[in-house]
Amino acid sequence: MFKGKLRPVVDRDIDMIFEWRNREEIRINMYNHEKIPYENHRKWFASIATNKTNQYFIYEQEQKPLGLVSFNNIDRDNSFASWAFYSADLSTRGLGSEMERLALKYAFEDLKLNKLYCEVLDFNFPVVRFHQKHGFKLEGVKRQHYKRGDSFYDVYQLAILKKDYEEISKSDFKSNIDKSYEWVFEIDTKKIIEYSELSGDKNPMHLDDVAAKNLGFKSRVAHKEILLAEISRVAASKYPGPNTTYIGQDVDYLAPAYPNKKITGNATLITQVGRYCLIRYELFDQDKLIATSNSEFLLGK
Repeated sequence: MFKGKLRPVVDRDIDMIFEWRNREEIRINMYNHEKIPYENHRKWFASIATNKTNQYFIYEQEQKPLGLVSFNNIDRDNSFASWAFYSADLSTRGLGSEMERLALKYAFEDLKLNKLYCEVLDFNFPVVRFHQKHGFKLEGVKRQHYKRGDSFYDVYQLAILKKDYEEISKSDFKSNIDKSYEWVFEIDTKKIIEYSELSGDKNPMHLDDVAAKNLGFKSRVAHKEILLAEISRVAASKYPGPNTTYIGQDVDYLAPAYPNKKITGNATLITQVGRYCLIRYELFDQDKLIATSNSEFLLGK
């Protein structure tokens, strides 16, 4: 289940891609990180229509373009290709994971490849971990292979094989999980005290109402980690459920959580491909959003 889709690049995309490609936050992680003149972009755009070894796609949700995915150096004889992508909307969580899963699906189910590979510059190392979470294996490192300014940088080489993709995506484990889940919980003062003892975090803001009020809070506040533990508890026991492997998360704490107040949790399935799924958890104190987590799992067999 995907929220978006990949569609081929068409003529009307030329100006949009030009604007995306020249954004500093996008080009900084590319080999060619300089701004591209429009004439050069126009020539490149015209070439992709006739180059059979490269394919370019726009990722979109509800007809809104949100990023670009490319397959390059497609070798039909040896059944491999390289690939790259970027999101044009850094404010929406989960886009990268969905674009990656869609790219893998296209590479192995439509292009019928045996291997998909990519390269990542070492100052963009979080992307190495990101690819590994989706099944890519580190094949090697080109040491000081790329120069920018006066510095040399390593280049990480990663790849995923068809058999690895099929292992992750196979569907003979159990039926798809529900689209959403809701629950209610409270954090009592006893749990805050127990966590303080366990972790050694005895900051007075967690243990003393007066100290917390002097810092601008209504009363003592729960440790943020207690909220994360609650999400982990639900993930392991309820949604998605037992035998689930937690492979990654992106957490934001937006407001304090106070003891002895009802907190409502909402979990929504964003993406599921075989055993892989991406779930967004949101925690509310009444109508106020206090924490979110975009969590990635491999479902149990």
